[in-house]
Amino acid sequence: MDPSWLQKPRPPPRYEPEIQPVNGIVQPPVNPPPNRPGRKTNVMEDLKSLVNWLCRNRLSVYFRDPVDTLALNVPDYHKTIKHPMDLNTIKKRLNNNYYWQADEALQDLKLIFDNCLFFNSENSDVYQAGKQLKNQFYTRLAMIDQSNEFELPPKMEKRKRKAADTFDSVPAPSVFAPRGPSHFPPHSNRNRNCPNPKPGVTHPEVPIPSYLATNLIPKFMPDNLDNPLSARLTFPPTFKNFYETPMGSHFKRPADVRDSPQPVLRPIVLPPPLTTARLEPIMKGPSPPPVQRQTLPPKPKPPVIICYKSVDRLIEKSHCDHLLKSMVKRKRKQFTWAFNNADYWKKYSLNPDYKHDTEEKLDWKVLQNRLDNDDFESLESFASSVRKMFRNALRCFPEDGLAKMSVKKSMEIFEGRLLKYRELAATAKEKARALVAIKQEDMEIAEAKSGQSTEKGLGKRTGSIKMQPLYDESD
Repeated sequence: MDPSWLQKPRPPPRYEPEIQPVNGIVQPPVNPPPNRPGRKTNVMEDLKSLVNWLCRNRLSVYFRDPVDTLALNVPDYHKTIKHPMDLNTIKKRLNNNYYWQADEALQDLKLIFDNCLFFNSENSDVYQAGKQLKNQFYTRLAMIDQSNEFELPPKMEKRKRKAADTFDSVPAPSVFAPRGPSHFPPHSNRNRNCPNPKPGVTHPEVPIPSYLATNLIPKFMPDNLDNPLSARLTFPPTFKNFYETPMGSHFKRPADVRDSPQPVLRPIVLPPPLTTARLEPIMKGPSPPPVQRQTLPPKPKPPVIICYKSVDRLIEKSHCDHLLKSMVKRKRKQFTWAFNNADYWKKYSLNPDYKHDTEEKLDWKVLQNRLDNDDFESLESFASSVRKMFRNALRCFPEDGLAKMSVKKSMEIFEGRLLKYRELAATAKEKARALVAIKQEDMEIAEAKSGQSTEKGLGKRTGSIKMQPLYDESD
C-alpha cells in the first residue's frame, strides 16, 4: 500500500505567462506558485546531476544564463522568442521543487535547444554548439529510468537534545525515609542501637538550610545533629553532646567509649642549645672603590646599500599575481575556459601535427605555480609566457570556432589589462623609492644625534679624570 505522502491530489495544469524583459533580460520564475506546489521525485534528482553536467560542459557557455539582448546587441530576440529559458533557471527550479513531475523539467530543457535552433542561423557558432549539446544531452538522458517515477519522502529535521535539570528530575532517595516496624519482618536481626519509635512522640521539624534541592533534604534529621548534607554550614557554639539530646537519649553509650579514660596531653620539651656563648655580629670589611673604566667610542656602522632591483622585482611579481587572478575570475570564465587545463588539449585537439609531448604545457595553473616559485624575472617575461600560451592554443585548435573565439577574446582582455598594470607597477616603484629615501634620511639624522650625545659624554668623563690629582702635592 502506498504511503500517505504519495496520494497527493494532482495540481492544476501548468501555465507559463509571457514575461516582459527588464534591462534586456527575461528571468522566468523559479519558485512554485501557491496554487500549484511542486514535488521532489527520484527522476528529478537524477535530472539535477544531468543539469549540473550540462553546466560544466564547454558547449553550454551560451545557454547557462538568460540572454542579455543589450550586451549581445540582439534587440529582436524577445520579439521572436516568447518563452526564453536557460540552464541556471532550470537548476534553481529543481532545487526549489518547482516541478510536479520530470516531464515538465524535460520540456524546459527541450525549450532551450528549440529556441537556439530557431533563432540562430546554421552557420553560427551558437547553432553548432546547441546542436552538439542537444545530442549529448539525449545520450545521457537515455541512461535515466523514467518509467517508475515516485515522490521522495521529506527529510526529517534533526532536533537538538536538551539536557534535563538534574535536581528537578532526580527523585528523593528512599534511604532517607523513616522506617516503621512494618518494614522489618518478624524476628529479624535489626541493629540494637536503633529501637522502635515510641508511639505518640513526635519530634519537631526544623528547617535545614542547604545548597541542595529541597527534595534531597531529609526532614527527619533535627537541627543539632551533624547532617552530612549540610556539613558546609557552621555549627553554633552551644553544641551539645549527641547522647544528651532528646533523640540521643534513646541510645546507649558504647562501653569502650564510656569507660576509657581521656588521654593526657604532655607539653613538648625542646633540647638545650649546643652552646651558651653570645653570638657576635659578623662585620664586613670595607668595600673597594669602584673602578672607573673609560668607554670606547662606538665603531662606525657600515653604509646601508639599498638594492632597488629586488624591490622592483617584488613589486612586479605582486602585480603579475594580481593580473593572473583577474583573468581567471568568474565573470571571465566564458572566454578563458580554454586555458583551465592543458592536459585536455591532447584529447580534443584538431591538429594532428601539434606535438603535445614536446610543446610546453601552459595554462592558468602552470603560470600560477611558476609565479609562486619566483620563476619570472619581470612583468614582461610573464606577459611573454601568457602570449605563448595563446599561440599554442591557436596552433592546437585551428578549426575549432569556439576555441578561436575564446583565445581572441582572452588576448584582448589580457592586453588591455597589461597596459593598466604597467602603469600601476611604475607608480608603485616611484612610491617605494621615495619611501626608502625618506627612511634613509631619518636614519642618518638619528645616527647623527646619537653620535653627538656620545661625544659629549666621553668629553665630560675624560675631563673629570684629568682633574683628579695622580699624586700628593705636599711631597
